[in-house]
Amino acid sequence: MKKFIPIFVLLTGCATSQQRQVLESQSAGRPEWVVSTKVSWVTGDQVNFRSQYTIRGDERPNGCFQLARIEVKEALLREVAEDLRGQIDSAQEGLSESAELALTQVRSSEFGGKVTGMRFTEQYIERYATSGVERIDCFVLAEIRKSDYDAIKRQVLYKIAAADPDIKRIMKNRAIKFFATESSP
Repeated sequence: MKKFIPIFVLLTGCATSQQRQVLESQSAGRPEWVVSTKVSWVTGDQVNFRSQYTIRGDERPNGCFQLARIEVKEALLREVAEDLRGQIDSAQEGLSESAELALTQVRSSEFGGKVTGMRFTEQYIERYATSGVERIDCFVLAEIRKSDYDAIKRQVLYKIAAADPDIKRIMKNRAIKFFATESSP
């Protein structure tokens, strides 16, 4: 009978920090919104979204900016979906399978509606090399008025309500309570 003898091999290595060498950038210093780690924030009556996309150094920067713009729209829809999920979960015990599917479609960019009112206000590009590999980072800053943001949110909510009769009932009851309270002296 053979004996099983566990053998442990300890691999050790030095953690080397990869030196990032900036080869080309759009300006002398990075703008504050590029350095920030926030994906979205509110400024006045605008909701701002920041996106970053990285490509290989031999790819076209225009394509990188297009992908970053798509990423901004996806961030908007993900934020709307998560906000609605929280509101719906607080209004009832949970989502039905149909409503969950509708929310998943919104988060996965299968949203059938239009994202209207979003403006891309700034973009920034930086080409760099790390360990001999050249990369390009594209940053995009977008803004949308709160009213347009709320319109998209309502559009998603109506889509979810169409998929789940319980949510439709809750929305109807809240509207009735709202107007009943408003018309009372």
